[in-house]
Amino acid sequence: MKINDIGYNHKHDKNFFVNRPYGSKDWLFLLIKTSSIFKINGEIKHVKPNSFILFDPEYPQYYKTHNDEYIDDWFHFHPNFQEINYIKEKNIPINKICYIGESTNVANFIKNMCYEFFSNNTNREQTINLYFKLIINKLNEKIYSSSLDTINDNIHIDKLLLIREKIYQNPELDFKINDCAKKLLLSRSYFQHLYVKTFGVS
Repeated sequence: MKINDIGYNHKHDKNFFVNRPYGSKDWLFLLIKTSSIFKINGEIKHVKPNSFILFDPEYPQYYKTHNDEYIDDWFHFHPNFQEINYIKEKNIPINKICYIGESTNVANFIKNMCYEFFSNNTNREQTINLYFKLIINKLNEKIYSSSLDTINDNIHIDKLLLIREKIYQNPELDFKINDCAKKLLLSRSYFQHLYVKTFGVS
């Protein structure tokens, strides 16, 4: 895969818009972090944060801010034959807005790709290709393996991981369920449900 350009947490003011009626002539992946307006198949769509779209090279691109600011992660790229097949194998929609809920892990992969792209690291191309594959895998999980309830639960995943890490690093401490639930602003019963669902243990 050849990355042409890439950006992480790219911020634009209220006047931002993109209008490419004939596409960008390369593939474009956008991780959309703020409310925005897209035109898809001639229809105006109001898009929620934590959505993505993968444009093919010829598809018209029209999107702009919805409020005061537009923020996204993005990369223009040329995939090779195997990578296009991998996108198809994982059933990643093309030229379609998809909401995925919590998107921190995908954003972090793009952040790391961005770092590699601008670095002089010896293996940067191979590393970028691996991050790309991780992004495709994660999108596949979020689209096809997650119900809406799971997507909502994933909002708490980072805090759950921190709590579990503290439990393992400090076995001498007495962790109370009520205290842990308060940190996530959850009820005791829902915290227990999420913990078991996420880690498979009480």
